[in-house]
Amino acid sequence: MVLSTYFKGLLLYCLNNIQGERSSYAVYHILKGKKSSQTIQDCRLFQLESLFNCYRSLKRGELDNRIEQLIESNEIEPVQIDKNHFVLTPYGRDSLERWETSQGLPPHLNGASYSQYEEIFWKRLSLGFQVLSNSAHECRQYIPITRDEQILFWVKKWLNHHTSSSSTINQFYQELYELLNQLDDLQASIFVHKLTGYKKIGKTIDQLSEILNIDSIYGHLSFVSTLHYLIGNIIKKKQKYPILFSFISDLAEGPSFTVSTSKTYLLLQKGYSIEEIALVRQLKQNTIEDHIVEIALLDKNFSISSFISPELEEKINRTALQLDTKKLKLLKDKHPEASYFQIRLVLARQGRVTSGS
Repeated sequence: MVLSTYFKGLLLYCLNNIQGERSSYAVYHILKGKKSSQTIQDCRLFQLESLFNCYRSLKRGELDNRIEQLIESNEIEPVQIDKNHFVLTPYGRDSLERWETSQGLPPHLNGASYSQYEEIFWKRLSLGFQVLSNSAHECRQYIPITRDEQILFWVKKWLNHHTSSSSTINQFYQELYELLNQLDDLQASIFVHKLTGYKKIGKTIDQLSEILNIDSIYGHLSFVSTLHYLIGNIIKKKQKYPILFSFISDLAEGPSFTVSTSKTYLLLQKGYSIEEIALVRQLKQNTIEDHIVEIALLDKNFSISSFISPELEEKINRTALQLDTKKLKLLKDKHPEASYFQIRLVLARQGRVTSGS
């Protein structure tokens, strides 16, 4: 198997951020968007939120093969062979630097915030575009680009709320043009060429990668980056982009907890203790603690003072920063008075702050 130059750089980037403190499968779960407390925590702690859920088609066997190739090329080396932990070699760091200089990550990736919206947003917008494009040319004979009944119903309902098709078409075009015009030519080109319209069939990422002579994985991430850019802007400036915002206005905003964590959160808000929640939900106490760490990561207003004193939090935080580590055992050795749960809570807050959220 030939190692994609771009995917090699992507793996090196992720492994460099993790610094051997998690196994390579943590990278797999992040790229695949595994909705677990541990993966969400890893995203924040290792500043990999941008890549969460951005490469869903990745296969575990493919990752294993890529890792083996990086070992053989002397770009990574194992820290703990039995746990599949790796760090970059000096040669690997040189490779990463060249990758970041030549390509790197597309600039607007934000999987942790927007991956939950991107698919439905794209389906609605692309079908809406197809309908309006054909309508502008008074064409009624065409095959919708999706058979998804929910999307078809939603767009039909959406059209009923925009009675003047000509003004809707003009506004839609202006909003989309203004936002795409702020992107680099490659990202804008990929997005536009994927749209299906009047006598125009949208191209796939593989087709565009061949036409534009780019790596298909880079092409995919560039497209995802554009979706995240659009979503972020229309949410923040919904009054400026009312047509585009209408494609996403009904989708939830705010912290996106896993389903199980959401249930724990509700009980915490009612004053239940960890032990009581574990009993009520018939789950292990460790699982409830996982949920609380996830909540601490995603909800900046959530107080952890009932689980750890400010003094102990400050001590652990100071040690983690001084040693530049997120290794639980090392921090536990330095602070035996703290539980692993308390240490994870402190790291959760540290991850939230350093990630800029």
